[in-house]
Amino acid sequence: MAMRGFAATALSAILFLALACGCGGQKQAVEEEPRDEYAQVPEEYRDIYVELEAKLSELNRHLDEVQAGETRDTVFSVELVTANANRGESLLEPMTLHAIAKTLDRLQDIGVTGITLSVNYPLLNADFPRSPEYIDFYRRVATMVKARGFALIVETTTVFPNPEISGLGVDYAGLTLDQYISGKRAMAETIIRELAPDYLTVENEPGTQRSNTGLDLSVANQTAVVNGILSGLDRSGTRIGAGAGSWDNLAYFESLAANTSLDYLDVHFYPIQGDLVIDRAERIAEIARSGSKDMAVSECWLYKASSAELASGQDIATAADTFARDAYGFWAPLDQDFLEVMVKLSRHLELEFMSPFWMQYLFAYLDYDPAMAEQGYAWVQKSVANRTRIEIQAGNLSPTGEAYRDLISGD
Repeated sequence: MAMRGFAATALSAILFLALACGCGGQKQAVEEEPRDEYAQVPEEYRDIYVELEAKLSELNRHLDEVQAGETRDTVFSVELVTANANRGESLLEPMTLHAIAKTLDRLQDIGVTGITLSVNYPLLNADFPRSPEYIDFYRRVATMVKARGFALIVETTTVFPNPEISGLGVDYAGLTLDQYISGKRAMAETIIRELAPDYLTVENEPGTQRSNTGLDLSVANQTAVVNGILSGLDRSGTRIGAGAGSWDNLAYFESLAANTSLDYLDVHFYPIQGDLVIDRAERIAEIARSGSKDMAVSECWLYKASSAELASGQDIATAADTFARDAYGFWAPLDQDFLEVMVKLSRHLELEFMSPFWMQYLFAYLDYDPAMAEQGYAWVQKSVANRTRIEIQAGNLSPTGEAYRDLISGD
């Protein structure tokens, strides 16, 4: 849900890391009554918390029953949010590469074996302002990633036009489908030539891309985009994928499996309600097998919304208030449960790779403060980004980061 929307969504405001906070707790006297199990959860979020907790428990129980063990070396990755294209010119600031190097060192400590970059259209195309500088930036990042032994996963969807998400000011007015195909093909060629990724996802979350660009990305049109990118493309050893969100019509996956030469189908997981996780994942895996394709997950994180909020038509691609909820530490146990689901699912379905999106929460959260929450999404995300920078410098992981480390190591 962040569905790419998610993804890119809170993304840009989310990161250049820079402040800090302390954390503390009070010791309860032995004589005190046992505390309420949900005492740490603010009243306004308690119903959502209980709903998500119950669903995650159900998912984990099911996967415990069906998981056959590790039969493939899934690449466990994470999104390098500090290098996300929606950050725009902030990427070109002198200290950005230094911060990225530090972050990559800390991610090695977690034990991830891949790094995911969102390098979005039209950032690297020749007619985009400062494109040579962006190409040089991503070439340097790719070199740092490979020097540390990580697999490099690149996803190229679209820069968000929303100013609260990206300051690049991209305007898609007048863009035609043919122009989009041509531009995305040029992006793919540049990424393969300059970054040489192990994996490249060229399209995902068609609803989000439709919202961003105004194009009709129907099943037929998304398939045409993918085939336009792939036709005659020199892949140079890069495995190419495309896909949709778990909430999207399965017809997207069916068409990509049957009518393209992709190497893998790529799924995003954010909302967990209903059949959006295991059932959808198993059906998509079967669709992939029917087309002799593998399956991967380039984005996932627990979407902190209730069933009622989802049913209300909330625009998950730009739901800044919902993304702001992620920052608070009381969600950490559920984030850990979600990562447990995704790691088990990766092994159950023998995924090529799996990449959680919100990297910063592997290092830091904020203590909930109603006054802080009232400051709005951008302020909250800047605060958690600042605290994340401090924790990365200190070499600290959050409980969620420790949990991901243990899950992928098999401990």
